[in-house]
Amino acid sequence: SPFLANAYYAYNLGIMAKVAEVLGKTADATTYRGQYERRKAHFNATFVNADRKTLATGTGGFGGPRRPAGTAPEFRLADTQTSYAVGLGMGLFNEDLVPQMVTNLADAVTRENKD
Repeated sequence: SPFLANAYYAYNLGIMAKVAEVLGKTADATTYRGQYERRKAHFNATFVNADRKTLATGTGGFGGPRRPAGTAPEFRLADTQTSYAVGLGMGLFNEDLVPQMVTNLADAVTRENKD
């Protein structure tokens, strides 16, 4: 899914920045840190709505219907355990969003879910 692909991409950039720092590659660390910050901002702008809920594209699962080539993805409310746990576990939500995302995760865990 685009949500998970973007999450892992940002997370991996963060790891690369840390590794470069440990290896003393200051210029590389700076480059990776900048890429990480831009991807994290993109993640929040793309996958969090104004109501501080997570968004996703598609219908979920494998083998589902695909959108025609060249068309923009349709975003829908995700509001799932996975979407909150991934963002929180990977440290991708903006600091000001973290308390609400923790609450959203707790709410998702206590209700009946289909994810």
